[in-house]
Amino acid sequence: MFEGIAADDWDAVVRYCKNFDEPGHKAADELSALSDADDDAYRLLPLRIQQRVVAELVAAGRLGENSRPENPLLRMSSAGTTALGAQRLLVHSRRHVEGEVLQYDSVLIIDDAGTVRLER
Repeated sequence: MFEGIAADDWDAVVRYCKNFDEPGHKAADELSALSDADDDAYRLLPLRIQQRVVAELVAAGRLGENSRPENPLLRMSSAGTTALGAQRLLVHSRRHVEGEVLQYDSVLIIDDAGTVRLER
């Protein structure tokens, strides 16, 4: 007897029963659709990926160390995908240092496993 089913499993059963195709990479499709809309790409990312984005930029010195993932000083837009299918994001970040505002333009790569790396 079943007591419950996970949402992803339920979707798979419905797709099978109705003979629907397997969906593509939904997040990648949404990010690509918003390639002209700055900052929306960041809000579409899951919180754990947002935290990794902020941590990567802080580690590279391109964002202040006390930046919170919920409200960092950055603007992000999608730049499509790499040859391997990872998402490429253009990031404009700011950091306050001794009364000055330093600005950085970076490219981040986010793969399907959720790994975030700064493209140098």
